[in-house]
Amino acid sequence: MTPSKTPVVCFGEVLWDKLPGGMMPGGAPMNVAVHLNQLGISAAIISRVGNDALGDDIVRYIAGKGVDTSYIQADDVYPTGTVDADTSDPKDVKYTINAPVAWDFISGDDDLENAITGSQVLLYGSLASRNEISAATLERLLRRAAYCVFDVNLRTPHYTPDRIEQLMKAAHMVKMNDAELTLISSWYSGSTDVAEQMEELSKRFQLQTLCVTFGDQGAKLLENGHLYSHRGYTVEVADTIGSGDAFLAALLTQRLGNRPPESRLKYACAVGAYVASQVGATPVITEQVIQEILLTDY
Repeated sequence: MTPSKTPVVCFGEVLWDKLPGGMMPGGAPMNVAVHLNQLGISAAIISRVGNDALGDDIVRYIAGKGVDTSYIQADDVYPTGTVDADTSDPKDVKYTINAPVAWDFISGDDDLENAITGSQVLLYGSLASRNEISAATLERLLRRAAYCVFDVNLRTPHYTPDRIEQLMKAAHMVKMNDAELTLISSWYSGSTDVAEQMEELSKRFQLQTLCVTFGDQGAKLLENGHLYSHRGYTVEVADTIGSGDAFLAALLTQRLGNRPPESRLKYACAVGAYVASQVGATPVITEQVIQEILLTDY
């Protein structure tokens, strides 16, 4: 297989979120890939599903969103991933991530390396590294990637500090939420100042870019020694599933379009807010609805 021409390759879990209203496709890397495609950036997903009906359905769904599914493997032993989502508090969705499942066993091969060779960005999270098989495959791909983006996405008990350190060291850009910033910073210092925490982590791991989200309070972006902030947008929250993934997709879209940091952050906050106002992880996004949110800025 020849090298991929897809700008962004997302590595990790694809799964079904079991919600009160029924099953919905999910998984942070898949969500980012779908949102990237909606925002005009072609994306591919590296993952693994079971050789079962849920696997067939989710691959069909992803392909229907325009995402390249060529690198989704099929597993004859383990089932397609599922997650039990507790949405009783829409602003604090809780997840039970079932294991072991197919995406724990993503196997490395030349096809996956070809996918990375032709791409501009490899995006990955921490969850798919909970199993040594997928973790080893990711490590192999990180060595070939031109630009590595780590979406921290901590899910207890599916990570260790040592593993997060390894993933941070491999990254050029890291995105995390405020709770993750507080936790990871506590491993190294006693500072409670957000700017100091961000600067310390950025220096420790030699990051080009560090972005921290604060839910409905917006986000901060540290790049080249400059800290940028946006206070976010007020929306009526339906659920927060996928809003952080949409934020990251928008941030990457703007980066690939060579937009300045302030513009990237503003646009990403608008996209994240819109997805929080909709049910599910991957609602349809149009430029018109995002522009309407951007117009509320002042």
